[in-house]
Amino acid sequence: AGPLTGIGLFLWRGDTWTMPELTAVFCFGISIMVFGAIVLLFFDDKKTLGAESEAAFGGVVPSSIRPSSSANEGKGIIDEGEEPLLDSKGREHDMKGSSYHNDVVEGNLLDVASNDSFYNKASRTAPSSSSAVVGKIEDNSPTPPLERSSKRRALLTKESVPYIIVTSDIMMGLASGMTIKFFPLFFKNEAGLSPVGTLLINVVTFPIMSACSKLAQYISDPVTGCMSRVQICIITSYIGISCLVLMSVLRSVWQTWYIICPIYVARTAIMNCNYPLRKSILMNFVPKKSRGRWNSIDSVTRFGWSGSALIGGYLADRYGYGFSFLVTATIQTN
Repeated sequence: AGPLTGIGLFLWRGDTWTMPELTAVFCFGISIMVFGAIVLLFFDDKKTLGAESEAAFGGVVPSSIRPSSSANEGKGIIDEGEEPLLDSKGREHDMKGSSYHNDVVEGNLLDVASNDSFYNKASRTAPSSSSAVVGKIEDNSPTPPLERSSKRRALLTKESVPYIIVTSDIMMGLASGMTIKFFPLFFKNEAGLSPVGTLLINVVTFPIMSACSKLAQYISDPVTGCMSRVQICIITSYIGISCLVLMSVLRSVWQTWYIICPIYVARTAIMNCNYPLRKSILMNFVPKKSRGRWNSIDSVTRFGWSGSALIGGYLADRYGYGFSFLVTATIQTN
């Protein structure tokens, strides 16, 4: 059952960690899951967006940076109704042949994901004209900052990005599984919280996580943001790991709920707020027909939680929760 439902049941049955109360909550939660499963039967694939859902980053790729047709080969014509892409000085760019065009169309989309700033500047400096004809870039025009060394292009191509993200998600999931399952026991045994108190932490965490997620998306937005999605994911992950390390070393405040609980809330909210960004990067780098297969990796991650929870339970039982937290943080850092 969800935290609000659980709070209501515990207040009704008794705010204690005993089997009758816990069994009632578990049974009620399992019963209402049936209704959620029934709703899934009414999904209709015919109502999907189709081609409208295809996008690169920050919106659909303008046709000016798509491969031109044979009729317009080398002319760099922007379709009517679209805005020309300008550089940081407001000059119109013929994107065909530029490094940005090559990155988006010819394969190295990693630079696009890790350096959205060039597109940000271009979109912010685009005029409101309904049509334009773009000329050739002069030889002395500055090269967009997406140019990378040939060595990096060989090592980090668009084909490697999904594997990197999935591998990272699996490692993070296995590490988190060592700890996540035991946070309620930690608050019960070490912090001395009741079931209602433990569930109230989750009630507070979810709105804060949602707000952090919105903020992360705003900062990494191609128009309004100042950082790339990859940078946001890295920063938020390390902040969350740092909070988990604090929970591990500050054993003297485990019994002080108004200190340990905010650290936990900050850790959970910040650590998980980058999930939509990570998922969007993954979906941008895989064909639409393969997205289901790549999304199925989530089930592998959840399965890994069960295996790593066994290790986390052993470590927590033998060496304490603090040591288990520290091991989790160490694995997530790597």
